[in-house]
Amino acid sequence: QPAQKGFETRIAQQLVRFDPARPVIIEAESSKVGARIVPPTLWAAMKAAPRIQIDAPIDARAIYLADAYRDILAEREPLATKLEPLRRHRGSIIDQWMDVWDTGDMVALTTRMMEDHYDPTYRSGRARHQADVLERFAVTGLGDNDRADLAVRIADWVRSVS
Repeated sequence: QPAQKGFETRIAQQLVRFDPARPVIIEAESSKVGARIVPPTLWAAMKAAPRIQIDAPIDARAIYLADAYRDILAEREPLATKLEPLRRHRGSIIDQWMDVWDTGDMVALTTRMMEDHYDPTYRSGRARHQADVLERFAVTGLGDNDRADLAVRIADWVRSVS
């Protein structure tokens, strides 16, 4: 990863390229990107901004995440190390996740992680910030074609409201 200053510089370089009259869609999952922190003023604006929401069934999300994070899920000890900071929030659930990892079923693991930690955490964050949801997009899957179709639907919607 770049140094924090370089990270912020790259963000600024991208932001100045945007047309202020047009909507910008940004994934606002966390104020951290790896070890880097989204600049606080940008993060505050992102939290307050109206949003779109993508609704996908948990099984589709679990399959997608097991594939997308295959490298992170591949080895037990590095994964356990990455999950250790969550222990203060989730306690022995981390051990249960590692028991699931031991079965080799990474889809089951990502399902459990979403159910036990990530979904409740995101719901809590969204409730605190209460930003307007401008549009919801429902999908049944998250395969390559599903995501391509979703991108077209979102782009069409943005054009219709711009």
